[in-house]
Amino acid sequence: MITPPHCISAAPHDTKSDRSAPIKLSIGIPTFNRSHLIGQTLRSVLSQIGPYKDIVEIIVSDNHSDIPAEGIVKSLSEEFGIPVQYVYQPENIDSEPNFQYIINNTRGEYIHLVGDDDLLAPFFYATFMPYIKQG
Repeated sequence: MITPPHCISAAPHDTKSDRSAPIKLSIGIPTFNRSHLIGQTLRSVLSQIGPYKDIVEIIVSDNHSDIPAEGIVKSLSEEFGIPVQYVYQPENIDSEPNFQYIINNTRGEYIHLVGDDDLLAPFFYATFMPYIKQG
């Protein structure tokens, strides 16, 4: 039997209930034992998403890392003032199911999966978010 994941909203406050605009883009970051890299990746996303934070959700699914990334995620979420949902899987569910977990638990019209060791190019979201906003 698989135990349900431990979820927290690493945000200054829970904004899921007070959002009026529909979520256009879900950004998912699956991770496993990369606490030394996830901060750079998440910073790269958060630093660009500010203008779109009302139509974007971010979810990090930690695949039962030896050193959970929860503290890093919460700290960056608070620093940027952008909510990030952090999910700690209670057991390792392997890589592909971790990606699938994100896909199945997002609300966006579009999904962008970001590797936990990826850094986004400058203006990455500024380049394509106008198209996503148009639908």
